Amino acid sequence: RSKLEAIKQYSFSGVLIVLSFAALATIGVPLTALIVAAGLMGGPWVGFGYAMAGGFISAMALFAIGRLLIAWKGRAREVITGRFGRLIEKLRKHAILTTITVRIVPVAPFVVVCAVAGAARLRWRDYFIGSLIGSIPGTAMLTIFAGGLRQALINPSVGTITAFIVIVVMVAVLGWALRHKFAE
Repeated sequence: RSKLEAIKQYSFSGVLIVLSFAALATIGVPLTALIVAAGLMGGPWVGFGYAMAGGFISAMALFAIGRLLIAWKGRAREVITGRFGRLIEKLRKHAILTTITVRIVPVAPFVVVCAVAGAARLRWRDYFIGSLIGSIPGTAMLTIFAGGLRQALINPSVGTITAFIVIVVMVAVLGWALRHKFAE
């Protein structure tokens, strides 16, 4: 009976973490910090799940907000289409690929990218697919990094610290390679 209660409590805390992540990302807390925090709380695998779910809920909410903003006439529409016209044009022509690219190589804050994608009137399906695929590499790298840091802090030994250093180097090299590849 106590194991069942522990599972229920853990499930509820996971839902609370995901919803908190989503709310914080939606109001503009930097996504990188939230992903690292999720990795520190849950380790690399559970933290990855928290970050993907919370980030995705936030991305879809901000996409909907962007749709609503562009529907308004006047200043909001002028600012969005004027300032981000080139990005909107690319999103409209190559929705999935451009969404993947801006997830891997952030060109603007998360909140802005999501709202602009909504304002670009992308199809929900294209935005969903592009966001999902594009979010996986960065989220995985950051949660693996945070999981390694967590392990090195909880159980400091030569092995865990060495493993953490190896993870940091691998994440840095992979991050540089992805940014370099997609920046072209």
